[in-house]
Amino acid sequence: MKTTCKCLRPPGGGTECPPQNMAMCKTINGECHGSCIEVFEYGSTIEKLNYLLNIIKGVPEEEIQSLNLPISNRDLEILNSGTYKYVEDFKQVVVNFRLPEGLNPGGNNSQRVLSR
Repeated sequence: MKTTCKCLRPPGGGTECPPQNMAMCKTINGECHGSCIEVFEYGSTIEKLNYLLNIIKGVPEEEIQSLNLPISNRDLEILNSGTYKYVEDFKQVVVNFRLPEGLNPGGNNSQRVLSR
Protein backbone atom coordinates (compact mmCIF):
# COMPACT_ATOMS: atom_id res chain seq x y z
CA MET A 1 0.00 0.00 0.00
CA LYS A 2 1.33 3.44 -0.91
CA THR A 3 1.89 6.14 1.70
CA THR A 4 0.05 9.40 1.07
CA CYS A 5 -0.42 12.79 2.66
CA LYS A 6 -2.43 15.92 1.95
CA CYS A 7 -1.77 19.60 2.56
CA LEU A 8 -4.51 21.36 4.49
CA ARG A 9 -4.11 24.53 2.43
CA PRO A 10 -4.47 24.81 -0.43
CA PRO A 11 -7.05 22.03 -0.58
CA GLY A 12 -6.23 19.27 -3.01
CA GLY A 13 -2.45 19.39 -2.66
CA GLY A 14 -0.69 16.20 -1.63
CA THR A 15 1.70 13.44 -2.56
CA GLU A 16 1.76 9.66 -2.99
CA CYS A 17 4.86 7.55 -2.27
CA PRO A 18 6.02 3.93 -2.37
CA PRO A 19 5.23 2.01 0.85
CA GLN A 20 8.86 2.05 2.09
CA ASN A 21 8.95 5.89 1.92
CA MET A 22 7.53 8.51 4.26
CA ALA A 23 5.05 10.79 2.50
CA MET A 24 5.59 14.38 3.62
CA CYS A 25 3.44 17.40 2.70
CA LYS A 26 4.70 20.81 3.83
CA THR A 27 2.50 23.85 3.62
CA ILE A 28 4.67 26.97 3.61
CA ASN A 29 2.84 30.29 3.36
CA GLY A 30 -0.12 28.60 1.70
CA GLU A 31 1.91 26.60 -0.85
CA CYS A 32 1.95 22.80 -0.78
CA HIS A 33 5.32 21.05 -1.17
CA GLY A 34 5.12 17.25 -1.30
CA SER A 35 8.01 14.82 -1.11
CA CYS A 36 8.82 11.16 -0.58
CA ILE A 37 11.51 10.48 2.02
CA GLU A 38 13.33 7.20 1.55
CA VAL A 39 14.10 5.33 4.75
CA PHE A 40 17.45 3.58 4.82
CA GLU A 41 17.20 -0.21 5.13
CA TYR A 42 19.97 -0.61 7.71
CA GLY A 43 19.79 0.49 11.32
CA SER A 44 17.39 0.05 14.17
CA THR A 45 13.83 1.27 14.39
CA ILE A 46 14.90 4.05 16.76
CA GLU A 47 17.54 5.26 14.26
CA LYS A 48 14.99 5.31 11.46
CA LEU A 49 12.42 7.15 13.59
CA ASN A 50 15.00 9.71 14.73
CA TYR A 51 16.07 10.29 11.13
CA LEU A 52 12.48 10.88 10.00
CA LEU A 53 11.74 13.03 13.04
CA ASN A 54 14.64 15.32 12.14
CA ILE A 55 13.40 15.59 8.54
CA ILE A 56 9.87 16.38 9.78
CA LYS A 57 11.27 19.12 12.04
CA GLY A 58 13.13 20.72 9.13
CA VAL A 59 16.68 19.80 10.19
CA PRO A 60 18.96 19.81 7.11
CA GLU A 61 20.12 16.28 6.34
CA GLU A 62 23.82 17.20 6.71
CA GLU A 63 23.15 18.40 10.28
CA ILE A 64 21.40 15.25 11.51
CA GLN A 65 23.40 13.52 14.25
CA SER A 66 22.99 10.99 17.06
CA LEU A 67 20.26 8.81 15.59
CA ASN A 68 20.50 6.28 18.40
CA LEU A 69 19.15 8.59 21.13
CA PRO A 70 15.90 7.74 22.93
CA ILE A 71 12.78 9.48 21.60
CA SER A 72 11.03 11.79 24.05
CA ASN A 73 7.32 11.55 24.85
CA ARG A 74 6.76 14.83 22.96
CA ASP A 75 8.53 13.52 19.85
CA LEU A 76 6.59 10.26 20.08
CA GLU A 77 3.38 12.33 20.08
CA ILE A 78 4.57 14.09 16.91
CA LEU A 79 5.31 10.77 15.19
CA ASN A 80 1.92 9.37 16.16
CA SER A 81 -0.02 12.53 15.24
CA GLY A 82 1.06 12.77 11.61
CA THR A 83 1.44 16.55 11.82
CA TYR A 84 4.00 19.10 13.03
CA LYS A 85 4.12 22.91 12.95
CA TYR A 86 7.10 25.23 13.17
CA VAL A 87 8.37 28.61 11.95
CA GLU A 88 11.24 28.83 9.47
CA ASP A 89 12.57 32.11 8.07
CA PHE A 90 9.54 33.93 9.54
CA LYS A 91 7.17 31.60 7.65
CA GLN A 92 4.65 29.24 9.23
CA VAL A 93 5.33 25.64 8.17
CA VAL A 94 2.75 22.88 8.63
CA VAL A 95 4.01 19.36 7.95
CA ASN A 96 1.58 16.49 7.41
CA PHE A 97 3.22 13.11 7.03
CA ARG A 98 2.62 9.38 6.99
CA LEU A 99 5.33 7.02 8.19
CA PRO A 100 6.35 4.11 5.96
CA GLU A 101 4.61 0.77 6.24
CA GLY A 102 5.92 -1.32 9.13
CA LEU A 103 7.57 1.60 10.93
CA ASN A 104 5.26 2.24 13.86
CA PRO A 105 6.65 4.20 16.81
CA GLY A 106 4.25 2.46 19.19
CA GLY A 107 4.31 -0.95 17.54
CA ASN A 108 6.06 -4.21 18.28
CA ASN A 109 9.10 -3.35 16.19
CA SER A 110 10.12 -0.42 18.38
CA GLN A 111 12.06 -1.32 21.47
CA ARG A 112 13.07 1.20 24.11
CA VAL A 113 11.97 4.10 21.93
CA LEU A 114 10.92 6.38 24.78
CA SER A 115 13.35 8.25 26.97
CA ARG A 116 12.77 7.90 30.66
